Amino acid sequence: MAPSAETTGPPGLSASGVRSRHASGRGALRLGSISGFEISLAYSWFIIFFVILASFTGAVFPGSVPGLGRVAYLVMGVTGTLLFFPSLLLHELAHSFVARAKG
Repeated sequence: MAPSAETTGPPGLSASGVRSRHASGRGALRLGSISGFEISLAYSWFIIFFVILASFTGAVFPGSVPGLGRVAYLVMGVTGTLLFFPSLLLHELAHSFVARAKG
């Protein structure tokens, strides 16, 4: 069986100089890089976005702050979901910086 284009294409280069395959190939949207760490978003995260949005809008916020209208819960859910993803990115970047520092 011949290797696929995905395995024969140029591999990514990590911040430490070690060659590795990144999720930014097929099925991901490259967002850029921060301090040499490539930031990409796999398309599955769009599904996860809507799952988290539905959870916040339908259960978390109505249970925490009852009595508001649907639009208020939707605004709270969108805001909470949009804040969740940058916090997750910062969390994962912290892991990357520690890994780089420790070698």
